[in-house]
Amino acid sequence: MADFRPRLITLDGRNDEWKDIDGSEFPLRPALDPDTDHEYSVGQTTVKAFHDG
Repeated sequence: MADFRPRLITLDGRNDEWKDIDGSEFPLRPALDPDTDHEYSVGQTTVKAFHDG
């Protein structure tokens, strides 16, 4: 079991490179019990992807 710790996560650690890329927002829920009544209260997660090619 892992504790949830809100923070910014990138593959390369360069957050400023992603500021102009649109993302999709999702509520944060535990993987083992993803019901809406178990959402984390700290906010949402944003997933961004970029393909150049």
